[in-house]
Amino acid sequence: MGDEDLRTLLISELRKHDAQLARPDADLAVARRCLNSAMGSAGLAGERDLCDALLRAERRVASDPRTAVAQARAILQQAIANLQGGGAGWKDSWPAPPSDLVPFAPTESLARYQAEMRDRIAVVDRALDGAIEPCAAVQEAFRSRISA
Repeated sequence: MGDEDLRTLLISELRKHDAQLARPDADLAVARRCLNSAMGSAGLAGERDLCDALLRAERRVASDPRTAVAQARAILQQAIANLQGGGAGWKDSWPAPPSDLVPFAPTESLARYQAEMRDRIAVVDRALDGAIEPCAAVQEAFRSRISA
C-alpha cells in the first residue's frame, strides 16, 4: 500500500469519527471510542503529532465532555484539511507548546513557572555553548524545586 493510499484511508477514518462526534446522541463512551480509534489510525499512518493531539483531547473528555468534543472535532477537521492539502495531519511547532494544550497551572502560578523555566533553560544553553562546565550547569539548573 502506498503513502497516498494510506493518506486516503486516514482521511476517510477521520471523517467517519468526526461524523460520529457530531451526532447529537454521542455520549461520553462514543467520544472516547472515536478518539481512541482515530489515535490508532493516526499512529498506524505515522502521524505522531496528530496522535498526540487526539490523546490530549481524549484526556479532556472526562473533565469537560462538551468542550473537549468540540476541540476534538476541530482537530479532526484541521487534520483532514492538512492531509488533503498534502501536508502532515497535525504539526506542533517546537519549542512552542501545542496549540491545543490547555494550561495546567493557575494563572497566578504561571508567570512564576515561566520565569523559573526560562532561568533553567538559560543555564542549559550556557552549558551547551561551553560557557560553564556541564556538571556545574546541571547543579545550577536544579538548584531549587518549584514549591507549591
